[in-house]
This record gives sequence, structure tokens and C-alpha cells, in this order.
Amino acid sequence: DNSAPKATSLVINATEDTCIPLPSLTTSDLVTDYDNTGFSRGQALTARLTSLPKCAPSGATGCGGVYTDSACSAQVASAAALSSLDPATLYYKPSADAFSYYNTTDATTTADGVLATIDWSVSDGAGGSDTAQVLLRISAVNDAPVALQVNTSAYMNIAHEITVAGTDVDGEDASEPIKQCTMRITRLPSLGTLNALQPGGGYGAALSVNDVVPNITVAYKSQTFADT
Repeated sequence: DNSAPKATSLVINATEDTCIPLPSLTTSDLVTDYDNTGFSRGQALTARLTSLPKCAPSGATGCGGVYTDSACSAQVASAAALSSLDPATLYYKPSADAFSYYNTTDATTTADGVLATIDWSVSDGAGGSDTAQVLLRISAVNDAPVALQVNTSAYMNIAHEITVAGTDVDGEDASEPIKQCTMRITRLPSLGTLNALQPGGGYGAALSVNDVVPNITVAYKSQTFADT
């Protein structure tokens, strides 16, 4: 009688926004087949991925893709297309900025940090088969914040409030994308002053270079120009 192969799930560690190669799934640490080890029948084992990446633990789609090139630019479009592809020639990449505030699908992981799973199967060509999973444990990487230019206008010698603008995909939520960032003054205006806004209203002391911008808003007041 034919003895079916036994497949073992494996964990792959990777980092966010990184394209990683998938391993061969027919090695002896992942598949055992008594027909080969006990009877030496020399059955050829074939492993194939049977699903696209699924979010853990929900099972929803959208937690990365499988690709046929090392640059992760040629994405496999469907699970059916995987049936003719050797897993050892494929690559996985998480969705862009998987742990950002707006990517709510990817942000969830299992207790041991698994972000996504891929189902796979192995067959011995004689009717025996088994299934297991590739468990993808992804570590987040820090994305640098982006400061945005703010253009505004003001009247002479009248305080004008300016809100500093920027984005950070690692922030807490989309409504306050720079909530966790520290904003600092790096250069003062040549014709006027910057003042901090007080929490209860009104303007505080003049700001200097490297001062933290409180409440993400400052007050600019131009100098007085005499008529000529």
C-alpha cells in the first residue's frame, strides 16, 4: 500500500516592505514519506502553494502577495495560477506599510506575531498527499515622517497662526497623522517672530531654533515696516 507523505507547517521571519524568497517545501525537515525512508521506493514529491496569502487570524485576503521575481514586481494573480509554479521559485512581500495607521487589515497579527499564512500541499504521485501552512511572521520597520510645506500670508504687525503640517504612516490614526511626532523649529523668520500658543489661549514666549512646536501651531508676527 502507498503511504501518504506528511507535511509540516513552517514559520518564516521577515520585515515589513521586504521581498523575501520562499523555500523548497519538499525538504526532509518539512515532509516525511515512509515510502521513501522505509521502503526506498524513490517516489518524487511535489509541493505547491494552494492559496494566496491570508491575513492571520481572520483569513481575509489583502495581507501581501506572491511574486515570481526577486523584485516582487510580477504578482501571481490567483491561487489557481500557483498550481504550476515551484514554491522555491516564488517570493512573498507584505502589503506596503503593513503596520501603518491606514492599513487596518494587515495591522492585526496572531499572539506570536504571524501576519499572514499561505496554504500548501505535497503529493507523492501515487495518490498520497498532505497539507500544511507557511506562517509569515513580519516585523514592523519605522517609516520616517514627511514634513509638508505650508504657504500662507499675514498682515503687518498682526499675529497670524500657522499650523505645521506633516504625515507619518506609523502614526496612531488617519485623523491625526503626526500625533506621535515632535515638531521643532529649525529656522526662524528673517522678518518677524514666532510665538508659542498657550493651552488656554493667547501667545507665549518667542520661540527659538530647536524649540518644540506646542499644539502643532505657532503664531507669526511680522516686523513693522515704515512708509518710505
